[in-house]
Amino acid sequence: MKLKLLSIPACALLTVSAAAQDNTIALPWSRIDHNPVTLGMATAGYADLGAAAWASFRNPAVLGMAPVTLDAAVSWAGWMPSSDEGMLSHINAAAAYRFGKMGIALGASYMPGKEYEVFTLAGVSEGKFTPSDMQINAGFGYEIMTDLSVGVNVRYLKQTLTKDNDYTSFAGDFAVIYRTGDITTALGLSNFGTGIEDAAGNKYDIPTSMTIGTTWDAAIAPDHGLKASVDADYYFSGDFTAVLGAQYAFKNMLFARAGYHLATDHAVLPSFLTVGLGVSYAGLSLDAAYITANDALGNSFCLGLRYSF
Repeated sequence: MKLKLLSIPACALLTVSAAAQDNTIALPWSRIDHNPVTLGMATAGYADLGAAAWASFRNPAVLGMAPVTLDAAVSWAGWMPSSDEGMLSHINAAAAYRFGKMGIALGASYMPGKEYEVFTLAGVSEGKFTPSDMQINAGFGYEIMTDLSVGVNVRYLKQTLTKDNDYTSFAGDFAVIYRTGDITTALGLSNFGTGIEDAAGNKYDIPTSMTIGTTWDAAIAPDHGLKASVDADYYFSGDFTAVLGAQYAFKNMLFARAGYHLATDHAVLPSFLTVGLGVSYAGLSLDAAYITANDALGNSFCLGLRYSF
């Protein structure tokens, strides 16, 4: 028998959400936004057609109407650097390809936790171990008629806490998106799937919600663009979140973003404020997002590189 010398907040977002005091939410990290563009707007952008690369993490319906043929991105996030456990890293990659009225997407995310040493009951060290969280996604979208698209994602989630203790879940998303003029609106079921069962036989659900979002994206002058997004999630746990975000673009090359994420007390992600910046040239984009106004998530940040055509 082994004794683990770690208080497992080593992965600050572990099996059961610390925010959910009734301990009913498993794998809460599956709802983290890895796209620095939408994260710069506090995760607003469920109906944003510009988020094709990250569609397999969130809204696959955008794949049927994405304004690009190929969209590929990578990002890295420093999560919760102000916590007692120190900063956690998220390593993420995503890509989408559109052909005709159809689009496909792939995505993956990996978050290593804090390394800890494993001892036998006799006090003999058996080396060190690093817990981790991982997800792999695939998505498909289809424009069933002009300005109306549907999509579906499938998702594999795995959390490894010790060498002999891990949890897995299969989940997915379904979404519909409609565009009229400068406005797109999306509705979907997010992250529905199998829960997990711990060693004691206790069962936990993953964070599933009904999601709705609207994005307005327009040129307000020859060199100036403005985008505003409003999203809301009703979680099956009874929690609710609402998000408002905006982006200003200059010559479609320089971007400034901000947003606020409002959440009920036990929501899987709490309330927070974000700001973001971006620069784009010849299809290559560099984006950054910063989270503040929250004790737990404060000073978290995300950097991303994206290429599209």
